[in-house]
Amino acid sequence: MKSISLRTQLGVFSALFAAGMWMSKVAQPLHYDNAGALVAFGVGYAVMAVAGGFSFLWGTLADRIGGVNAMRIGTVAYAIGIAGRLMTDLLPTVVFSFIAGAGASLALVGIRP
Repeated sequence: MKSISLRTQLGVFSALFAAGMWMSKVAQPLHYDNAGALVAFGVGYAVMAVAGGFSFLWGTLADRIGGVNAMRIGTVAYAIGIAGRLMTDLLPTVVFSFIAGAGASLALVGIRP
């Protein structure tokens, strides 16, 4: 059985990760709007940005655990965070948004050269 190259794996990962991020910007606002919770959505997105802003911390963590592990852990954290954002109350939105932002940032710094 032929092994899939790391370059191909990285390309597939990047495409799927970007698709997930794009969907979170399209589907989630509609979900929050239907629930009458657009303020929570906005606060959550701001929290995601702040969590991503700590990329210097996530980069240090990625250096310690290795790029592949950082990508794996970050992707799982991002998925958990985005899934948790199905709850439209403010507190769960803030908590899961931080998890999603940290996970996305960790995954992205994990794949840097």
